[in-house]
Amino acid sequence: AKLAVMLVRTNQSKDALRLLDQLVKLQHPNVTLRFYHGVAQQRTGNLSGAIASFELAHKLDPAHALSANSLAWIGATHPKATYRNGKRAVTLAQQLCERTQYRNPSFLMTLAAAQAEVGTFPAAAKTIQQAISVMRAAKQKRPADVKVLETRLKLYQSGKHFRDASL
Repeated sequence: AKLAVMLVRTNQSKDALRLLDQLVKLQHPNVTLRFYHGVAQQRTGNLSGAIASFELAHKLDPAHALSANSLAWIGATHPKATYRNGKRAVTLAQQLCERTQYRNPSFLMTLAAAQAEVGTFPAAAKTIQQAISVMRAAKQKRPADVKVLETRLKLYQSGKHFRDASL
C-alpha cells in the first residue's frame, strides 16, 4: 500500500493504478487506498472511476478531508455540467473549512469555486480574499499560488465561474 501511495505522489499513476486495483480488491475497505485509487484514476483519465473511489472513501469516512475536497472541487469546477453539483460542493467545502477554522487555502479555494458555481459571487470573492490572506500570512509564501488566487478573485468579482480544464 505504501508503494502505491508513493507512486501516486510521484506522478507514476499508471503503475500506481495497477497496484491499487489489486489492493482495493484484496483489502477490506480502506479510506486511504480508496482515495489514492481515485487520484490515480483521475490522473489516468478515468474521472467516473475516480469519483466512485472518492465517494466510497467519503462514505467510509465522511471526515476524510482529501476525498471530500476532491468531490467538492469536481462538483464545483468540472467543465461538463453533468459532473457539477454546486449545492453539494458548497456543503462539503463549507464543512472542510469549518473543521480547519478557515485556515486551509486549498479548502477555501474549493469553497469559493463552489460558491461561484451556485451564483454567490460576492461570497466567492470574499472566500478567495480570505485564502489570499492565509497564503500571505504563511511562513512559506508561494507567490505563484497567490497569483492564481488573485486571478480567481478577479474572475469571481466579474461574476464568472472557474472551470478546471485539467479535469
